[in-house]
Amino acid sequence: MDNSEAISGGCGADAGARAVHPESADGAEDVTFGAAAVTLVWLILTLLWAAEPLSGLAVDPLGSVTATAKHVGFFLGLTTPLIALLGLVVYRRWKAGGQLRIPLPGSAHAALGPGVVAPVTLAWGVVSLLLRSEPGYDLISGILWLAFTGCLAVAWLGILAPNAYRSWKASGIKKAPAIVSCLLPLPLAAIALFIVIPSRAPLEVRFELSEAALTRFVERYESTGGESASLTQFVGLYSVGEPYRRDGCLILPTQGGLDYLAGFAYCTGSLPDKPNVDIDHIKGRWWTYEIYH
Repeated sequence: MDNSEAISGGCGADAGARAVHPESADGAEDVTFGAAAVTLVWLILTLLWAAEPLSGLAVDPLGSVTATAKHVGFFLGLTTPLIALLGLVVYRRWKAGGQLRIPLPGSAHAALGPGVVAPVTLAWGVVSLLLRSEPGYDLISGILWLAFTGCLAVAWLGILAPNAYRSWKASGIKKAPAIVSCLLPLPLAAIALFIVIPSRAPLEVRFELSEAALTRFVERYESTGGESASLTQFVGLYSVGEPYRRDGCLILPTQGGLDYLAGFAYCTGSLPDKPNVDIDHIKGRWWTYEIYH
């Protein structure tokens, strides 16, 4: 098996199917090319939107662009190897004749190998953890995540599992390593994300890395009487909008929309006690804060 077959045909595109269906090699290239290309575009768009590119743009264009650039830079620093790997797969499949089209699930030529299943699954896992490291949620990023997660489930049930079954029936134990390497990544990633890793762990890790910078930001804000050089800043590992006070807390917004705002609350007095406010303790004087208008 050459590298091309390892990437595009490890889960069901066996030699017999290729002999009966000469077009199956091209079809495998199409599926691999499409899977890698769609994942690459999805990863970039989801992380870009999660960086709140329009936050504060109307009132503080320079601060908003600067904070967004730093935020995107943080995301890219974590995902550049993955983006490069997906880009390499896209380029190699494109050079091999791959086209962006979707074959029928379960067809003989709808094959995906571990060379693309692993990076696609890893991209989904990394983006999931990054989104969970935010104190709230972003509607557009959430929709993109749900749509991609649904596509992964359909691909696993409609392409990987049927092709793996046919491959096992045709080749038996000889195909076991390839079949396992195709079928296991997504279920293992889902188990790790939703069962093994505590739901707040990504947020707590990212906040821990940002706590000192956020605390200095609060101290500087209070010492200057609320004056800030920019309405939108990248503080620690978070984009922070213009702070405001609510009861005994200073609110640092990091995400928001028309009827929703989320961020961190630095509380030295009474906590906000309103039915539309959700506040959850992190450590010390720091809380996560969400308000629904």
